[in-house]
Amino acid sequence: MLSSYESDACNPTKISIFVWQLLQNKIPTRSNLFKRGILKNPEECKCIFCGVENEDSNHLFIHCKIASDLWRDCYKWWGIRTVQDKDCKKVFEQHPNVAKMTTEKIGWECIWFTVTWTIWLARNEKIFKQKEVDRRKLLEMVQIRAFNWIKASRKDVRRLKNTSMLQTVGRY
Repeated sequence: MLSSYESDACNPTKISIFVWQLLQNKIPTRSNLFKRGILKNPEECKCIFCGVENEDSNHLFIHCKIASDLWRDCYKWWGIRTVQDKDCKKVFEQHPNVAKMTTEKIGWECIWFTVTWTIWLARNEKIFKQKEVDRRKLLEMVQIRAFNWIKASRKDVRRLKNTSMLQTVGRY
């Protein structure tokens, strides 16, 4: 499934493995920890960001206000209008087809990996370091990570400089 992404080579191996685990519903969300018997109280399954819904992969990475706002900000940043599915796997499968041009596609595909990784890191910082989440900071981190991952892995990054992604990120 990951091999259909042209940008897979842009993403660090650790992140590709994380996304693979996410798509298999194997990351340790609170709901998964409850299913495994690590969390004992169903109330402990609530999302760390909103505290309302159970923290499963679909909620954490798609539905939670933090996640949906971040996706909306990324779509706005790229000038893309789309309706997002409610299932992580379906969003992942649809994601590459949203970009219009091939040069944009490389950067756009990287966004899926950077958004999910950024949400996961923010979640863990909130749980383990009690760090509050700033939505603007999340978008900035997505932009910086995407730029750095592409820059580190692509020899033709100069050709990509004309894309909206690198123009925007280049300012940071």
